[in-house]
Amino acid sequence: MRPLFYALLILSASFLAAAEPQPKPPLNAPEYRGEMPTQLINESSGIIRSRRHPEKSIFWTHNDSGDSARIFAVSGEGELLREVKVPNAKNYDWEEISIDDKGRIVVCDIGDNFKKRDTINLYRFSEPDALNENEPIRETQAFHYRYPKGDGPYDAEALVIAGDNAYLFTKDVTKTRVYRLPLPVIAKDEVIEAEFFCETNTFSVATAASLTEDHMHLALISYLSIMVLDLPEPLEKMPDGGKKMFDAPRRVRIALLGQTEGVTWDKNDLVLTTEGGAVYRVKDALPKP
Repeated sequence: MRPLFYALLILSASFLAAAEPQPKPPLNAPEYRGEMPTQLINESSGIIRSRRHPEKSIFWTHNDSGDSARIFAVSGEGELLREVKVPNAKNYDWEEISIDDKGRIVVCDIGDNFKKRDTINLYRFSEPDALNENEPIRETQAFHYRYPKGDGPYDAEALVIAGDNAYLFTKDVTKTRVYRLPLPVIAKDEVIEAEFFCETNTFSVATAASLTEDHMHLALISYLSIMVLDLPEPLEKMPDGGKKMFDAPRRVRIALLGQTEGVTWDKNDLVLTTEGGAVYRVKDALPKP
């Protein structure tokens, strides 16, 4: 556990960074929707909406470090639907879960509290059926990354996928650095070097991220805030290495929900989870036409 003064520093920094520039109108306040079964999901550290059941609000989540390699399907109120083992994977410090345009889930082993890891890992697999207990995950591809030479390591808890790349957001106290991680068609037994993409000092302590299916709206959260960036074009097409990504119009809500570490889009809404097991929903988080 971090010292109290460090925790307070993180909270203060995230509050100040997310609060400027303050948009109008802000996002709607989060609404409490339910609890996940904490005997199984005791540290929800990421959440993603299922693509297998577009007509239903079904989500996948996972525990933080210390758990086995498994994911859980839950409803929008936190009800447990399925537990699924992820083969050929290890939960060193799972901090995020994302999904690509082909509907494949990517679990992100990117946490590094003490900034000592030589490599970080992404595990990609076809999404199993959340409502079919007999459908396993048949194959897992593992991708291994290192930060550029002389740069890093970093603690990270937020990642999204756009096109053929993942975009990782560091969990820094005073800024957020973004790295682009290539996702090859086939995983190879090699370590890929991440590419620096951009950075900002207008948002910090990123604990989760989510991108809309059109890649035009990026949600980032910290312990005290929720932010949505309305990008001028899809993330993977941003010019100049993404330098203007954080200049996009933003909408913010300060939210004291506890240790919030999961966020995902559910059509026009945002769904958030805390490490304590609570589920919240922010209605109408997309800009009105």
